[in-house]
Amino acid sequence: MSRKIKGGQSYWKRKSWVRELFWKYDECAICKTKEELEPHHIIKTDKTNELYYDLNNGVLLCHRCHKLYHKKFLEINPMTLLEFSQKY
Repeated sequence: MSRKIKGGQSYWKRKSWVRELFWKYDECAICKTKEELEPHHIIKTDKTNELYYDLNNGVLLCHRCHKLYHKKFLEINPMTLLEFSQKY
């Protein structure tokens, strides 16, 4: 059973999630560059859901790939990320 995250907790939990993603990964999951990296959720969820802060639900994308991914795919999920990584 998942536990709801309260508003005051979300800032610090997200900050920790981002920091841990940068410790876990050092390149864009798509193009493998190490420049302008940004955190990206694999499965879209909101800040009140524990999945939002799950390291297995995050990757790093460079700014270019991140912007292009969101432009091409409005629905965020593992299948669209896989499709995007194979096409671009």
